[in-house]
Amino acid sequence: MFYKYYDISGIIKTLGGGAIKLSNPRTFNDPWDMYYSMDRTEADLHVKALEKDATNFITKNMPLGVFKKEQEKKFEKHRLSYEKGSAEYKNFIDSDIEKLKKSEEYKQKIEKINLEFENTINEELSTFRVFCMSEVIDDPLMWSHYAQQHYGAALGFKPIDKKSYFNSVKKVKYLEDRPHAFSLQEEITEEKKKQIYEALLYTKSHDWKYEKEFRLIIPFIPETDVVPISRLSIYEPDLDSLYLGLRILDVDANTVIKLARILNPKVKIFKAFQVHGRYELKFESLDL
Repeated sequence: MFYKYYDISGIIKTLGGGAIKLSNPRTFNDPWDMYYSMDRTEADLHVKALEKDATNFITKNMPLGVFKKEQEKKFEKHRLSYEKGSAEYKNFIDSDIEKLKKSEEYKQKIEKINLEFENTINEELSTFRVFCMSEVIDDPLMWSHYAQQHYGAALGFKPIDKKSYFNSVKKVKYLEDRPHAFSLQEEITEEKKKQIYEALLYTKSHDWKYEKEFRLIIPFIPETDVVPISRLSIYEPDLDSLYLGLRILDVDANTVIKLARILNPKVKIFKAFQVHGRYELKFESLDL
């Protein structure tokens, strides 16, 4: 079962329109969520890659990787020198890499690479649309943060068959450190990009672990979509239950119940109550 918390306005729009709203990740309350920012220590890794690249080119005549063609002439004489038995290239590599580490021009170049890659990834991430849910219905914090301080309501969705969108949901991971998705010396293949997205789409800071979140994510497909999808029609059998907040007003409760039963006459109705003597919620059925 997956639970979606709403304020009163949101749940009336959802049930009245028969559709769930998908969110743009740029509107999330967590600015780190689905946003890529490269670890700037990657510059040090890039220097090591350059050193390895130069050595392989000079000693093994291997194709240049991160050095690219712009550096080939620079190292050609050292490669020829090495073939004649000279080991002077070692001193050259050591001194050249050391200069590179201190070079402001190099730092600016690496930062430009970082920003260009970040912008590319984040522009693509901003086209995804997301429906965020939780696996818990009785967490007081969730009701406070996402259901209008307990004046709102929540919907319980349960995938019934293969037609359900909710068969595609995935669980969010909560980590102390941001996922290490990319290294400058790696080639960005389609498979690597897929891994990057997987990490960014379903990872959040451990500060949010109380949410116990699941996500339904809809990608933007340029070949078929004019603009990112903003809403998905509710497959009525998936609407399993309605949960009314502890403080919900009677007039709002009656409106929401009526709309939910129009959408799915078999929907189960529950109302939140305080557990006496404890900081807990309990739910009692209002079904006759």
